[in-house]
Amino acid sequence: MEISDTVREKLRITLFVATNAQATFGPNRYALEIGKSGIAKAHVVNLTPGRVFGSTDPVAAESFALALLKDTIKSVPFLPKLFQCLLLFSNRNVLELEKIPVKDNPYIRPCNDHKIGQIA
Repeated sequence: MEISDTVREKLRITLFVATNAQATFGPNRYALEIGKSGIAKAHVVNLTPGRVFGSTDPVAAESFALALLKDTIKSVPFLPKLFQCLLLFSNRNVLELEKIPVKDNPYIRPCNDHKIGQIA
């Protein structure tokens, strides 16, 4: 989000196309990667129908993407959630993502000093 302040005047729109959402172990596909495979594969949610959203305000687009991810995480079955909790119990960011309001997220909050625009 800090980069968005730098390039804000050069952007016309931030556009997202979402058909799948990785709901555990992000941003990596595995909790522990070993070459092209790994241990504890991430749970991926198929978004049917897919989502397309964008905004002229990159902070608004990122905020909506985070809200969509938070909502998607709610649909993760019990066992993948439990496995992620057991493997990442000491990582406070992973454990609290669902609990932190979007506007207070540490990656978005520094950019909230300007008015967030509309989502298209």
